[in-house]
Amino acid sequence: MRTTVNLDEDLLLAIQDRARRERRTMSAVLSDLAREGLMGRNLDSSSRTGGVGGFVPLPHRGALSSNALIDSIREEEGI
Repeated sequence: MRTTVNLDEDLLLAIQDRARRERRTMSAVLSDLAREGLMGRNLDSSSRTGGVGGFVPLPHRGALSSNALIDSIREEEGI
């Protein structure tokens, strides 16, 4: 089905980039994103192929780690 939609420029650029990277049409990318949003699950290619670089991202579980935090944990553990 053909229709016209107005997208914010940042969304348009992101969709164009994703379509180019995945060698798909913008229509296919938009259809997948719409399904994902309506069904509440992730259908993007990274989830189908095992994530980015073969790693599936973990859900957010608190504050980001910093080098200072890692160093303090190492000191506590005596590493």
